[in-house]
Amino acid sequence: MEEMIYPIKYAVMPVTNYAKNDGLVLGYIVTKAYIVTERISYTPNGKKSSYDVVYPIKGLKSSEVMQDLRKPEFDSTGICINLDHNNNIFDTFDEAKALSTEMNNNLFRLDIAHFTEQTERMQEFELKVLEKTFSIPNPEDINKNIR
Repeated sequence: MEEMIYPIKYAVMPVTNYAKNDGLVLGYIVTKAYIVTERISYTPNGKKSSYDVVYPIKGLKSSEVMQDLRKPEFDSTGICINLDHNNNIFDTFDEAKALSTEMNNNLFRLDIAHFTEQTERMQEFELKVLEKTFSIPNPEDINKNIR
């Protein structure tokens, strides 16, 4: 069977503690994401898209990237078993970075004493993820012919 080529975009991924698996969001980073499904809803306010994505990296443990790169995986019925939902998908890193910065500022301002520390921690983790996902093509380079 031929391997499916999924569109790749930039997404703002919530970072959680992979080891604790408690769902607590520690911050947000920009990462590449495989787009598995795009849903378009038409509302009185216009068109709204939501996405099912697979992040190539998931989780944080002692500031280390936790696992090998992930790709979409499916069960025997064709259901993707490792997807997440995301409403914010971008063509460029800078667009995604602007949103992740805003989301981190909103999250970290609640704990102003640790604002700088938390911001630096997310930037450090984001850099590790970008280094680990370097082999995945950049959305600006590959998606020109997929749309």
